[in-house]
Amino acid sequence: MEEGKLLISRKIYLKYLLPLGKGKNKLMERFIYKEFPNGIVIFNIREIDRRIRMLARYLVNKDVMIVNRDKRFFESLKKFEEVTGIKVYLGRFLPGTFTNYMSENYKEPDAILVFNV
Repeated sequence: MEEGKLLISRKIYLKYLLPLGKGKNKLMERFIYKEFPNGIVIFNIREIDRRIRMLARYLVNKDVMIVNRDKRFFESLKKFEEVTGIKVYLGRFLPGTFTNYMSENYKEPDAILVFNV
């Protein structure tokens, strides 16, 4: 990879990945590029890009499940499942899926990604 090159263009990050936020805590400091007096922060796109790359490297060849109940993300997560092969659970998540080994829904993935549950 070319040094300094982002996974996607800066323009797309700015348009879709919400580089603005309000409020912060100690753990977020490394992700913040600039903070304004009113509490609004601009996130560091390079750091976010770097973390997305780290996550992608970890998820390669792993058994991963994504859980989401928010209908706004169904379409994009279905496409994500289609492209990556990672199982996505949309809608209500059944209790016991990760804890009840006697359940027909029991799964023991390497990683679980949770979105807006």
